[in-house]
Amino acid sequence: MMEWAKTCQTWQAPSSARKGYGQNRFSIRPVEPNKTIVAEKAVNNWFSQLAQKGVPQQNMLNLNVFYRGVWYYTQIRFSLPGSGATSYQLPVVDCNGFTYAGCEYNPS
Repeated sequence: MMEWAKTCQTWQAPSSARKGYGQNRFSIRPVEPNKTIVAEKAVNNWFSQLAQKGVPQQNMLNLNVFYRGVWYYTQIRFSLPGSGATSYQLPVVDCNGFTYAGCEYNPS
């Protein structure tokens, strides 16, 4: 993910570059010098999909909930420790006029 983040391209890397990994991406304008703040905002943004898109009271994921648009949340949630994920990265880089963060996780 670090190599892709350094390109400052905010779309998903081609599958040939991801080598089976999934990606979430986030950018913020203007440039934020504190990379910890950017990482926190990125993760908060991905988790906020639940509040924005809605989730059933019992907080159970099914295809109906998934197709509401909570895929970034599901990818980050199922990549946390204890989820079976083998790798997790969240690089933050400064680009021309914005700061870019992305997470890469496996399995995707």
